[in-house]
Amino acid sequence: MLDREMSPLEAVHVATTMLQQKLLNPTYQMTDAERVAKRKMDPTRAPALTQEEAVQRSSEMHETVSKAINGNTVISLFQLTSDSKALLGIGQNGGN
Repeated sequence: MLDREMSPLEAVHVATTMLQQKLLNPTYQMTDAERVAKRKMDPTRAPALTQEEAVQRSSEMHETVSKAINGNTVISLFQLTSDSKALLGIGQNGGN
């Protein structure tokens, strides 16, 4: 049987994966209302942002995440994962 709670490392992994998807994948940068409106416009295609919308939304996401991690660059998001593992003592001195 699987545990119903995540370990700290699992939580960091899930959080950073979700943030990466928000930053890099235009499909995850739409609101529910946008998805519904685009689906109504063309029910035969999956809702998607236009190229121009995707560029703008990606820029907005990068800015938001950068502000959220104390004004550092988005690259710091990846450093956050490494720092979190180090704080937990994972992967050091032959650890897990």
